[in-house]
Amino acid sequence: MSPPRSPTSSLRPRNSDRRPWMGLLLGGLLGLVAAMPLTAQQTGQVAGTVVDAATMRPLEGAQIVLQGTQMGALSNADGRYSIRGVPSGDYTVVARLIGFGQGTAPVTVQVGQTATADFELSEEALAMEEIVVTGEAGAARRKEVGNAISQVDVSQIDQSPVNVESLMQSQAPGLVISETAGSAGSGSTIRLRGNTSVTQGNQPLIYVDGVRIRSEAYPKNVPPVGYSGRSANVTASPLNDINPADIDRIEIIKGAAATTLYGTEASAGVIQIFTQRGTSAAPSYTLQLDQSMDHVLAFGPDPSDFPAEFRDEVEAKSHFGMDPWLRNSLGTKGTLSVRGGLQDLSYFFSGTAEVDQSPMPNDETDAGGVRGNFGWDAASNLHVQWNTSYNKRSIQQTPSGNNAHGLTLQVYRGDRNYVGSQEKAVIDSILDYDIDNTIDHLVTGLTTQYQPTTDISHRFTVGYDRASTEGRQVRPFGFILAPQGIMSNTVFTNETLTLDYAGSFAFDLSDAFRTTLSTGGQYIIDNQRTVTGYSQDFGGPGLPTLESGGLTLSYEDRIREDNAGFFFQNRLGFRDRVFLTGGVRFDGNSSFGEGITWDALEVYPKASLSYVISDEDFWPDELGSVKLRGAWGMAGRAPGAFDKVRTWDPLGGRLGQQPGFIPQNLGNPNLRPEKTQEIELGADMGLLNDRLSAEFTWYRARTYDALLPVSSVPSLGGWQNQIQNVGELLNRGVELSLNGQVVRNRDWQWDLGGSLSTNFAEVTDLGEATSFAVNDANEYIIEGHPVPVVLGWRVTNPDEVGEPIFARDTLGANQPQWVIQPRTRLRVPGGIVLQALGEFQLDYYIHDGSTENGIVRSVRWPTCIDVNAAIDAGNGDQLTALERARCIESSTRAGFFIHDASFFKLRNLSARLPLDGLLRNVYSGIGSASLTLSARNALRWIKDMPVFDPEMAGNYGSASEGSVNVDDEGDNNLGRSLSEHIPPPATFTATFRVSFQ
Repeated sequence: MSPPRSPTSSLRPRNSDRRPWMGLLLGGLLGLVAAMPLTAQQTGQVAGTVVDAATMRPLEGAQIVLQGTQMGALSNADGRYSIRGVPSGDYTVVARLIGFGQGTAPVTVQVGQTATADFELSEEALAMEEIVVTGEAGAARRKEVGNAISQVDVSQIDQSPVNVESLMQSQAPGLVISETAGSAGSGSTIRLRGNTSVTQGNQPLIYVDGVRIRSEAYPKNVPPVGYSGRSANVTASPLNDINPADIDRIEIIKGAAATTLYGTEASAGVIQIFTQRGTSAAPSYTLQLDQSMDHVLAFGPDPSDFPAEFRDEVEAKSHFGMDPWLRNSLGTKGTLSVRGGLQDLSYFFSGTAEVDQSPMPNDETDAGGVRGNFGWDAASNLHVQWNTSYNKRSIQQTPSGNNAHGLTLQVYRGDRNYVGSQEKAVIDSILDYDIDNTIDHLVTGLTTQYQPTTDISHRFTVGYDRASTEGRQVRPFGFILAPQGIMSNTVFTNETLTLDYAGSFAFDLSDAFRTTLSTGGQYIIDNQRTVTGYSQDFGGPGLPTLESGGLTLSYEDRIREDNAGFFFQNRLGFRDRVFLTGGVRFDGNSSFGEGITWDALEVYPKASLSYVISDEDFWPDELGSVKLRGAWGMAGRAPGAFDKVRTWDPLGGRLGQQPGFIPQNLGNPNLRPEKTQEIELGADMGLLNDRLSAEFTWYRARTYDALLPVSSVPSLGGWQNQIQNVGELLNRGVELSLNGQVVRNRDWQWDLGGSLSTNFAEVTDLGEATSFAVNDANEYIIEGHPVPVVLGWRVTNPDEVGEPIFARDTLGANQPQWVIQPRTRLRVPGGIVLQALGEFQLDYYIHDGSTENGIVRSVRWPTCIDVNAAIDAGNGDQLTALERARCIESSTRAGFFIHDASFFKLRNLSARLPLDGLLRNVYSGIGSASLTLSARNALRWIKDMPVFDPEMAGNYGSASEGSVNVDDEGDNNLGRSLSEHIPPPATFTATFRVSFQ
């Protein structure tokens, strides 16, 4: 029996009562590292400095390696580095830094001596020798790659990112990261070149150090019985389990022309994250402390839109009545890492602990994680890399969204809410509703690289990702809207096994031609298990368990998907300036129906051409460096695990039903993957003595055999729609990135640039399918229109006095069709760096479901203060048609509250102040130190929406009545519409970072 509790006691274990447990483990790891011997006997060291050749300014974060070995180091804030434990002999030292040309220097190391190698690196607008991995059979130089690829160098980002999604936001053209709400644990929606699928999700694949991790959001914490909105209605992202401080760089490829070698799951793009590695040097420690504060900007109506006599009343609704419950919330995060190594062994350890509140009253996050990355030179030609991380997050959430048992809905509905009162004390009873989520995420991978000669290489990776969540909900006995009490507990586990091999053989055909043959393959096993318990009608107050209820139910789901493929590729180079690449991947997936067997693998070809035309003798030096490129390729998207199978829905144990079965999925044994075929053309340019860089890409992607729901024959019975390969989609657009150095000298540097990208998606053929709604009843899939298009009502006589006349029409795309990302960076004397980064998302429409839900229930909505005053004064007959449609229940209709959601947000404004000189007076071992002050989303402009924020759409993963639920993972929802959330807050962060030996 559950222990009793008083009716006024709290069920909620507060995060403040927990203690971060990661610090103990971290301390043990760092102590172990500190005890390691620093050098081997009979060795010397290599040391020196790295500076900017133009300004002689020290360069921090440059990678220095001894060619042919895994030994290396990173330069500190003074540009200094040292590589210890180097066996005596002759070496070539190589220095690399993204955005700069490569430097080399020969050295001779003697026992007990220090060999010096200093570097002056020149900035390059086009880093042709830069190594990229994603989308390639192996590592390749940027000059050899014929498709667009974006690389994010974390060391060059001055902001203090909240998580990995915010780290990537506005960093690459064609990458759109849209936030969803201001609740704890809210993940974002990620799109690379728009939606390429209607039914199978559009989230890109995520790799960490070559290991596939779960890409989709974690399942929403919602009970299996009743309305699917009984939740916080946001979903957490596995991507945000990664500590941004652990990341070295991110590579992003955005279309099928570049993702062919990933096969049947890659048409939405690939994001690959590379974490920090060790160096063959004495241990170097880095401590980072973050202190943040969240503040919710006003999201009510603009007082300037109202006559003067109403502005004070409107101003009081700046937070839509949520002021008594919102707070300026605080967060604290600490990360400690150590990097070092011996002659043949390198290591990187890190640990982090975080306690963070969010503006909603119940929202808190307690998180921690550890990482250990090891590199071992097992032989002169064999390197082994083992990377492992474990992260845990405990997230408490406030019920919100379109949830009749939620806080925001009660406040927004006013006197029409479900608790029957606007009194704070009454609404506070909603906060007895506990929504708790625990996330455990383990990623480990072992990669061996064997290079018997300089022209032959083999790479093999085996990796394991385990992402697990426990979602627990309790509405206790006596809860105002469920007096007998309800609880549920869901344990979800996603395990992904990665096996990946790639080998290459390069040889010269002649003095002018060189070819590289590559082959390899992948095998991905994905296992999902979900076990849910449900209980209701408790016997009395207390801390309930699942067995406490008068009715208990249980549910279980298991899904396994296998994807395997192998590829061949050949790259032919001519005079190291023209590179022609051709390849093909053969793929099989367990989701294919019986008509697809291993004897009939799917085929995905690719071809690309890269031409560094500026290397030709005829090219004038004053025109700078130019690379022309073009790529064509195909990738796919597999159907759902059970789309091929005829399934039945068991009724046993459900509320009020006898055991039995009803039709569920009709099944289609002849399913194929939908395939996306893309062509892209572009150019990369470095102009004005490498002071201006420009990248331009035009692309056109056609998805055919698109999987769409087709109505089943009524005579078959009560089957749902059948998924069939019948449709065709088209995505096209351009991407332009410009970055220039306006001023550049030792004391001053001003960089100015940005990017522009467009995406125009269209349903070109529905085949046997008919138009249908997705996720929200106002977002449709209609032939000849965007994917999806917003369909709604408009008033044709807005300025006439009288009743409105409505016409239904397609209003526009539901995803931004134009994205502009301006940025600037200024370094002033003293080494202070100022940075600003903004983002426009333009030309798209969104349905304001919250306003609609209020108006159709006769709520006195804040946007209607003047209209309600006119009605109260007896002047309602003088209202215009538009005023009536916006504010009067009897004169409006569902689907009218749709707005142009174009907006601008200042994604980052930061100032970094160097402190290393000051702190070295206290401790000479300081390598670098800085204090960064940053503000995120602190300024915004919204074009047309009278209230709310376009980025408070939530993540529901459930369809409206009469629509097709295209995806149940939350962040993969095809469309977006507003509901009863609060917007993402402005975040102000102070970050102190120091490294020392």
